[in-house]
Amino acid sequence: MDGIATISGRIGDTIYRRTASGKTIAYKAPQQTYHKPTPTELNHRNRFALISKLVSLLLADTTLRQAYEKAFKKNPTGMKTLRQYVFKQLWNGLPK
Repeated sequence: MDGIATISGRIGDTIYRRTASGKTIAYKAPQQTYHKPTPTELNHRNRFALISKLVSLLLADTTLRQAYEKAFKKNPTGMKTLRQYVFKQLWNGLPK
């Protein structure tokens, strides 16, 4: 490969990333917001972080991972990865 196909990450205000098929995509980086987060935003961020940690712990356990893989194979939700599937299950199932 040569040129832009080998770039990955942020350069200036552009982010380059590779898709699963190997194609490189460039897009404008999101603008940072500098306002103090609202209580709702903080709650959302904390919930997201907690669920991300829970997913990692659940998938590290072999027995639980196998159970989730079995459910994922019957997956009607359209999730592409096991991690996305488990995250969505927890996000929708835990109290807000």
